[in-house]
Amino acid sequence: MATAKVTISLPEELLRKADAAGEREHRTRSELVREALRWYLRISTLPVSDPTPEEIAAIRAGRAEHARGETLTHADIVHDLEDRVRAESTKEPRKATA
Repeated sequence: MATAKVTISLPEELLRKADAAGEREHRTRSELVREALRWYLRISTLPVSDPTPEEIAAIRAGRAEHARGETLTHADIVHDLEDRVRAESTKEPRKATA
């Protein structure tokens, strides 16, 4: 595959963060920029549609529930699932019926 050199301007803070990420991941700046562009191009081609009135109503209802503290966090859900798995694993196995 043919390659081309490209010069870009970045804010210094963004460059520092990119260099730190590259160091952590043992990747070059070029590899990071290529990957970022791949992700951007993949995401930017996703279809976008306007929400239906029903979807807008559901979003508003969800926001109101959240404001009243009536929602669960991701951690709450994971904890509940782990409890259920533990409870299932301690049950006696079912005996086969003939």
